[in-house]
Amino acid sequence: MRVVVFDVPASESGALTGLLDFYRFVVAKGRKEIEWTFVVSTDALGTPPEGSGIRIVRRPEAKRNWTRRILFEIFVAPRLVRQYQADAILSLQNTAILWTRVPQVVYVHNSVPYAPKRFSYAKRDERLLAAMGDIFRPLIGWSVRRSRAAVVQTNWLKNAIERRHGIAPGKIVVVSQAVDFCAPPGSAPRIPGHFVYPAVPFVYKGHKEIVDAVAILHAEGHRPHVVFTIDGTENPYSRALVTTIKDLGLESCFDLVGHISRDRLVEIYRERALLFVSHLESFGLPLMEARILGIPVIATRQPFSEEILEGYDRATLVAQGVASELAAAMKPYCDAKPAAETASESAKQPISYSTSGGWDRMVDLLETLVGK
Repeated sequence: MRVVVFDVPASESGALTGLLDFYRFVVAKGRKEIEWTFVVSTDALGTPPEGSGIRIVRRPEAKRNWTRRILFEIFVAPRLVRQYQADAILSLQNTAILWTRVPQVVYVHNSVPYAPKRFSYAKRDERLLAAMGDIFRPLIGWSVRRSRAAVVQTNWLKNAIERRHGIAPGKIVVVSQAVDFCAPPGSAPRIPGHFVYPAVPFVYKGHKEIVDAVAILHAEGHRPHVVFTIDGTENPYSRALVTTIKDLGLESCFDLVGHISRDRLVEIYRERALLFVSHLESFGLPLMEARILGIPVIATRQPFSEEILEGYDRATLVAQGVASELAAAMKPYCDAKPAAETASESAKQPISYSTSGGWDRMVDLLETLVGK
């Protein structure tokens, strides 16, 4: 069985994490009867192990601009399907491959078109997101109908796509994202007033809400400290955010560490409470990572956060965009005394999470398609 996997857009953030996780799964646990071809733009996958049956086709030109991307989707991608004699296609890039009758599974993780609150063309910081939603909404609807099956990470996104496009029940399958990382040995002391928000600098991530909450706490005499995984040079939004922090005199309250490895992030998790104020996520991986590690979480109330954190007694949900409520939720952690948490044996072992078979279920779908 020959499977061609397409994920040309993945080059950073959650999209690249998903691609790398699936590739590593195939390397470690892939079924020998499947010949895999990965069509990507990134070098992050490295070189496949010898004898693995994995081929990597790199097409970086497809990422240079939208014209190149459109030409790739119309002409190059269908040709690659024929060239590698695909029995099945797995598209990890939200949309189906054109001009082919080869059965496809489409993995949809772009939640922007299905945001509970529409983005506005009238707001400069939201125009690109508004355009992205209007462009991808019909493309995703068409792709789900065209594919033999579509996969999403959460029930909220499944329900949103079904309602928007009138998709029949059973066409969309929920496969929760797998989490696989090593927690550091033991447990570091939880530092009072210390928080972390691992998020790229996009307006819908809501960093400004945390800055406003910190300003409230600072004015009340508290000294919260928040790690942002940005450095202030990424884009206009991050530069404006740094300017606001300086204008408010809050430089001592923030540590802008930029992009960090997952191992380093897990170390930071052990020391701090997680803040997660994003307006929109297809899954919200840090929420699940924090839940697995058993650390405190303060998150805004959204469909994805309610789904992932349901039943987790160390989570506090607050209203989106209400800085005073966020500050009130952060305050008890600022007043707490340092306390080391006892490490369990499980904390010294690799931590793995998977729901309904994770990536295994994706491969099962592909094999089922070929058998039809």
